[in-house]
Amino acid sequence: MIWTGIRRRSFLGAMVSAPLLSASPAAQAERPPVEKVDAGTGHGREVIKLPGGDPVYVKVSTQETRGALFMTEQPAGPRGSGPPKHYHEETDEWFYCLSGVYVVEIGEQRFRLGPGDCVLGPRRVPHAFAFDADGPGKLLVGFSPAVNMEQFFHDLEKRGAYFGSGTAADKETAHRLYGIVNVGPPLKL
Repeated sequence: MIWTGIRRRSFLGAMVSAPLLSASPAAQAERPPVEKVDAGTGHGREVIKLPGGDPVYVKVSTQETRGALFMTEQPAGPRGSGPPKHYHEETDEWFYCLSGVYVVEIGEQRFRLGPGDCVLGPRRVPHAFAFDADGPGKLLVGFSPAVNMEQFFHDLEKRGAYFGSGTAADKETAHRLYGIVNVGPPLKL
């Protein structure tokens, strides 16, 4: 695993403190009601479609945590599928394998994740992942702080193509709007 003490604490701190951020009744009234999110669904039944049609289930919305955390469940597409290599300027990204096998590259290191394995992609460190199995797979992905990652996924759905696969102008748009810097193609297995 690639956990550094400070980064691990900041990500885990966001996960633990997000529900505790506002103890006052007035602050609690501004939040959406607490609800259970069933398997195979998203918060409020929200499902975002990635380019190619793969679903992203919103498990914890940015609104729920006031921007501290955004969590998604991402069922696998075909073997070898995954995003272009990129990094986030302000956001740590956490990968937790629920099922199947994934190859995750963080910086110069490659990790094989099976069920129950996880790895943290610290902000400003290039990373990519690819599904590496013939059967089904699911990846839980968390972003902390969430910044505008939820909006990125909504805009990606509307766009229908990854920014990292596009023109220099597309890549600059991803950088300017979402703090995502595309640095290479999708991961090759």
